[in-house]
Amino acid sequence: MPSLIFILLFGLFVANFKKVDEFIGVRGINYIDVEKDIEKFKEIVYELTFLARSFFFLIFGYVLQTEEIIDINSIIISITITAFIFLTRYFHLKFFKLPVQPLLYTVPRGLITILLFLGIEPSQSVDGISRSVIIQVIILTNLIMTLGLIKSGKSLEFFDEEKLKNYFA
Repeated sequence: MPSLIFILLFGLFVANFKKVDEFIGVRGINYIDVEKDIEKFKEIVYELTFLARSFFFLIFGYVLQTEEIIDINSIIISITITAFIFLTRYFHLKFFKLPVQPLLYTVPRGLITILLFLGIEPSQSVDGISRSVIIQVIILTNLIMTLGLIKSGKSLEFFDEEKLKNYFA
């Protein structure tokens, strides 16, 4: 846990370098070089994020059983849960006056949460929520996200960091 806090603080420091410098007042820093380094660092983080997600889904695909994906008994529950997730997300976006497109499709699920849930022993699972339900919800939400982002492709520019900062300012 302390290492994760250190990483969090480092990320906050890098993302808010100018503000930290104004507060501390460090002298002799070439801001042009620092800005270039921060941009390169962001590129590396984006690439590593893609790599981590790719690795996750590779492992996820490896541990899946075909029977769990096509379990007819749990598909109604999975569709209901998925619909509830997206309806809740829709009303949340409307309530906070955020743009629905494309944020509706990018429902946060948390990869580590999925891994932890799949690691639960069968004796400790909740009645009615089988492993098939979780796997189907993950697949359904990913399919909806993929199709939704393809559909609203021009809206993907919303995820530009500067536009997000301006929107929430």
